[in-house]
Amino acid sequence: MRGLFEKDIRIIKNQKKMMLIFVAMGILLLVSGVEISFVLPYMASVMTSVAISTISYDSMDNGNRFLFTLPVSRKDYATEKYLFSCGFGVLSALITAIACRILLLVRAGGMSAGTLGMETLTCLLIVLILADLMVPLQIKFGAEKSKIVILATVGILVLSFEIMKNLDQSMQGISRWGRNLGQIICDYKLLFGAVAVILLVLLTFLSWMISCHVLEKQEM
Repeated sequence: MRGLFEKDIRIIKNQKKMMLIFVAMGILLLVSGVEISFVLPYMASVMTSVAISTISYDSMDNGNRFLFTLPVSRKDYATEKYLFSCGFGVLSALITAIACRILLLVRAGGMSAGTLGMETLTCLLIVLILADLMVPLQIKFGAEKSKIVILATVGILVLSFEIMKNLDQSMQGISRWGRNLGQIICDYKLLFGAVAVILLVLLTFLSWMISCHVLEKQEM
């Protein structure tokens, strides 16, 4: 599996220009005063998508046919894609969070360290969910056919987390039921957090199983 990681790192290195453009956009968003709650998931989502795009490079010119003649199982290939994509996305999120923290210290105000930490944890969830959704799609349909689905998924995820973040404020004026639900979530946030983690683990396992099944069925 080490060879698979080295291959994907080399692919990422060959995309330096595109990576620099994304980083420049992130820096521009930060210095222009765009909310950190948008910049963090933006960078995490984009970098995770870049890592997952290595799947399309593997399939170019029947590359997978050669790849699977090596001592690499299809389960190993699927596992490496999840580890590489999530690892790259998490690393990008952490680097962006550090940059945001430095910017906040320079500005001497704005978002607190605790809030920034929660935003970073949210980004890590986005990275995991994004990988769970995108890896099987890329393996099954390839880069071109899954591009629209991927773009829509990124947009929906970012929008969903923004809505969830402001859920308490939105619910206050809706109904007593909404206020009660918001209070229950606040009172049992550890329980809800544990349930969310368990569901994410199950989602990741299911996604991995689907990816392995698709790879086994594919003719190389």
